[in-house]
Amino acid sequence: PTGGPASTSGPGTPSRTGSPSPSAPRPRARPPAYALAGFRKDGPGTEAALKYYVIGALLGVVMLVGVTALYAAGRATGYPLLGPALPAAPEALVAAGTVGLLAGVLFKAGAPSPPISGCRTRSRAAPPR
Repeated sequence: PTGGPASTSGPGTPSRTGSPSPSAPRPRARPPAYALAGFRKDGPGTEAALKYYVIGALLGVVMLVGVTALYAAGRATGYPLLGPALPAAPEALVAAGTVGLLAGVLFKAGAPSPPISGCRTRSRAAPPR
């Protein structure tokens, strides 16, 4: 036989050389975007990475507050249960919860928002010290 242990590896299992077989799906791990923003380790890159990280953490908290507000308004976490409960809830609470949830989710998905996208413009328009 032409094989041996290296040729009997199945799909997705590493061969003797350590590389996966050709039919194995490749992992799609990506580094965080704030790490890529500060990759060059220069002044603007470090500033961008810090802004991205801090705003991401802030909007993560805003998203959790939005989820909490929707839970308080509807007394449920499932969409089928929230549907009938939200029309009877206070409109301000539902609006605040929806805006908070959408702000956090859209930032995490990569959609720009006017207050966040203006951070770069304002920092470049500031007079030098």
